[in-house]
Amino acid sequence: MPEVIARQSAYSVFLKPALGLIGISEETGAPLHLVAQSNILIAERFHINYLHSYLKTIPVKDEWDKVCFSSLETSLYYCQDQLLNRIIQSASHNLAAKKGENGSQEDMTEEVATETASFIAKHKLLMTELDKMIEKLKKNSDKQFAPVVVIEKLVVQLVK
Repeated sequence: MPEVIARQSAYSVFLKPALGLIGISEETGAPLHLVAQSNILIAERFHINYLHSYLKTIPVKDEWDKVCFSSLETSLYYCQDQLLNRIIQSASHNLAAKKGENGSQEDMTEEVATETASFIAKHKLLMTELDKMIEKLKKNSDKQFAPVVVIEKLVVQLVK
């Protein structure tokens, strides 16, 4: 394979998540680096990174498994983008109400952290259930799609 094509292929794995971040940045007006930072925090706190990693350890035996894997992966990216968008939108609105056009990047970073904490507090029961399910999943050595499907449905509820 020519080096140019190999490089393009290697970087394409980052394209899907990056496009979501760019879209959220454009939609909310938040700086791209802040959206990216917030995305990392949200992916960690809502266990989305762990779920993506776990998915990659499940043996894909047939076409149904491929469909399940693809569907779960797409849904997790969607949920992550929706959570991120909701939190950034709320933080932007709150900051504008407090400081108008005078809010700094540090103010926005603090507002995103505050809004994330507020979102988690509002959804305490679902977050507690999510945390418990993730702990069970971490202890489970039998790699299957079923527990991820159940957890993904819980994450979808958070997005609604």
